[in-house]
Amino acid sequence: MKSINFLFITVFLFAFSIQSYANENFVILYKSSNTSKDTLKSNKKRTEKLSYDVAPPIIRATGDQLYCPQSTTKIVTDFTITHDPAETATKGIYIQISSGYSSGSDLLSLSNPATHPNVTTSWDVTAGKLSITNPTGAGVLYSDLVDAVKDVVFSNSSVSASGTRTFSITIGQANYLPSTQHYYLFVSSIGISWTSAKIVAEASTYYGLKGYLATISSADEAKLIGEQASGTGWIGGSDAEIEGVWKWVTGPEAGTVFWNGTASGSTPNFAF
Repeated sequence: MKSINFLFITVFLFAFSIQSYANENFVILYKSSNTSKDTLKSNKKRTEKLSYDVAPPIIRATGDQLYCPQSTTKIVTDFTITHDPAETATKGIYIQISSGYSSGSDLLSLSNPATHPNVTTSWDVTAGKLSITNPTGAGVLYSDLVDAVKDVVFSNSSVSASGTRTFSITIGQANYLPSTQHYYLFVSSIGISWTSAKIVAEASTYYGLKGYLATISSADEAKLIGEQASGTGWIGGSDAEIEGVWKWVTGPEAGTVFWNGTASGSTPNFAF
């Protein structure tokens, strides 16, 4: 019998208050229907870590375990949220299969939904993400979220399922990637130019993290930004300086050449 190994991590969440959760503050990358020879397109923006003025809530999850194909298994054996006593609720919680995801076969769902009347769930098959929110659109008590997450189960429809799945649990809709410890958020803005997207991205913050148009330097990032995204959009690469020599112009990788030529070209540094 084949099995899937669950790898769980302790995830630290950065959130200040329900009031600070506004869509216009979470500009990560803008989807564009335009094309340009001076910019490459993908669909995320990565964030840099900054210091925090307010102590954030902290999520801790455990549950490293084996999975038997075509069964269901709870994704955590223990789960807690430590938060400010003055802040008892938040907009929702989001659980994503952040690495190893098999689209169309893997599924996260809430078992015994009747026992959780204060939450509703939504599964995004493209992103491999389960959203747990309030059916009325209001905030959800942290206590209700803790109870719900403890009843979230993983399943896979294939008789030959195998491999390792890594889950991220976040407050806020950005996708967290354990291998980079960064957050990635896609925001649609049809028709925005690359230059405008770069300016807005660099002016944006996500729960205290400063943003920039994404650079891609690993297979995990490439899959999260490509296959597990709801659209396409601008990333931080350009050949404006020298035609056909593509460089990252954002983030800590700025100045690094990651591609030479057109679609049939090559990479000098195995960039993704």
